[in-house]
Amino acid sequence: RPAATYKYVDLKVASRDSRRAMEGDLQRLVGVNLRRHRERLSISQEAFAEVVGVHRTYLGALERGERNLSLRSLERLAQVLGCDPVALLLAEGPEH
Repeated sequence: RPAATYKYVDLKVASRDSRRAMEGDLQRLVGVNLRRHRERLSISQEAFAEVVGVHRTYLGALERGERNLSLRSLERLAQVLGCDPVALLLAEGPEH
């Protein structure tokens, strides 16, 4: 019986660790895509932040995947970038 208990605990810990590894992946992906789209338009981080109405350091944190983003904010950023909001959520190219 104790072996089953340890096995159960081991499985629970292993699944929690794998979830942790995934946490933030989408956030980082959005940041990478946000930066890529901004750079394609040759817009500086500071100028883009001003247009969007956020501080440059906040935009930098978004691009590094350090800050959460609401869907409304995602839509607003996509609108300013002239892209579909879904494009900011999708992995693109070999680096993903």
